[in-house]
Amino acid sequence: MFERCTFLAFHQTSGKFYPGINNIRPDRFWPLLQLIESWGLSIYGDGEGDTADPIRQLVLTFDDGYHDQYDILIRLCDRGIKPILFIPPAYIGKYNRWEYSSRFFPSQHLDEKQIGKLADLGVIIGSHGWSHRSLTGMNHEAVLTELQQSKKTLEEITARAVEYISFPFGRTNAAINSAARQFGYQRGFVLDSARRFPEDAGFILPRIPVYGIDDYYSLKGKLVDQSRLERIKNRIINDLAGGTIITSRKLK
Repeated sequence: MFERCTFLAFHQTSGKFYPGINNIRPDRFWPLLQLIESWGLSIYGDGEGDTADPIRQLVLTFDDGYHDQYDILIRLCDRGIKPILFIPPAYIGKYNRWEYSSRFFPSQHLDEKQIGKLADLGVIIGSHGWSHRSLTGMNHEAVLTELQQSKKTLEEITARAVEYISFPFGRTNAAINSAARQFGYQRGFVLDSARRFPEDAGFILPRIPVYGIDDYYSLKGKLVDQSRLERIKNRIINDLAGGTIITSRKLK
């Protein structure tokens, strides 16, 4: 599944104001989707890779499992689209204390009932670690707990196998990849190039992040022109997530 597809990464989809670039308001999300489709790109759905040119097929992925993603995901399912939702189970039904801005702009995560319904509708549920902490900053035993506990909890909620993981902040390494595979994860997702993990080719899959600051030109550069400038911008933005990693430790 997903061979030769291109993956997009979304975060918050709230109509409220949130600082930063991760939030895309619903009134912008749907026009962005229409724009993508106007370029001849299809969205992964019931066909499961049945387009003549599957490399032009996009898979929509959503990180964090925010409450504001619920209606968006339901509407996508109504259209026959199969998104992937990555959830940190430690925050199910709670507020995002892992995020530094949560003290002033708290955002609630989905609860168990909502996650179960989304899974029943066809949303593919994946792990985002247990506590949304960067796995590369943990010792080996803590990494194993994060990988195993998140998978087990989500499988209990959805009554389905959890085969995919989006590594928090896109951070991983060879040891973490190996441990994830041992626990039964079939794919691991990052936010930049998969070329950094040649030994894990086929397991590590890159995603193209879509931010609230993206417009026609930047999105076209990412998806159609495959602009080197956009790749550099994405790498810089992902590197800056290190600030959230540092502050999130103090919020625990």
